[in-house]
Amino acid sequence: MLKMREVAKDFHGVKVNNGKETSFWFDAWSSMGRLIETTGTQGFVAFGVSVFSSLASVWHTHRHCQHRQNYLNLIEDALSLAAEQRNGQENHSIWRTKNGKFHPKFSSKHTWHNIRHTVARTL
Repeated sequence: MLKMREVAKDFHGVKVNNGKETSFWFDAWSSMGRLIETTGTQGFVAFGVSVFSSLASVWHTHRHCQHRQNYLNLIEDALSLAAEQRNGQENHSIWRTKNGKFHPKFSSKHTWHNIRHTVARTL
């Protein structure tokens, strides 16, 4: 399983509700995916958010601002959108299906179809 984690991480996301158990940097809570992959470790300083921060803690402590780098402004937009859509319920894991959409139920069949490479046969 550990050998496949680079492949598997693209199949998991988070449906954010309260943001308490969602890592701001390491969970795929926005359409941008895992923010650590976009910003690298420089993002911690550039965005002013600790490596250990949850999404909920960022909602409560972070002040929206304009950045020079466009990708940081995109993160600000994603953060605002997630804050507008939040509610008091628990967060949920979501899984990518064969059509690329995310659903709350994991399917090994859909995952298999996403990762396997099909070859057309000629007779």
